[in-house]
Amino acid sequence: MAEQNFLDRLYLRGRAAAAYKLEPHIGKRVMDVAALPADTLYMVSKILADREVPAGRKLDFVLSIGYLFLPFDLIPDKWKVIGFLDDTLAVVSSVGKVLRTTERERLLEYWQGDPAMLDGARNLAIKIDEKIGSGMLKHMAKLTKALEA
Repeated sequence: MAEQNFLDRLYLRGRAAAAYKLEPHIGKRVMDVAALPADTLYMVSKILADREVPAGRKLDFVLSIGYLFLPFDLIPDKWKVIGFLDDTLAVVSSVGKVLRTTERERLLEYWQGDPAMLDGARNLAIKIDEKIGSGMLKHMAKLTKALEA
């Protein structure tokens, strides 16, 4: 791993401390599941800083995070649970795109958890994309072509 900055050290120390204190009580698998959000955030932050990752992938992620801070939403946040759905979908879809489009070897350079957890997250991202992401757009395009014919 390259030179570590303050956030790297903080994340790695926190992960090690949690593993030391919690893993004996809850088990390795549960620990890996509990650490999944932090591991994913750490990995994505490293990918955003990686000069070899195309700028388009980074821009998509940054724009979806920016959407969280816009004063308007597709679904207003004042509607408690459902109001945060569009924000959640924006972030999940952009993280999913990073997971789907970045080479596994590059992801593993920055992944601190169990590689099987990363593979599971990638497979889930692919399935979600097929159902509500670009897969749905492809189905709509086919339907449009069929209606035009």
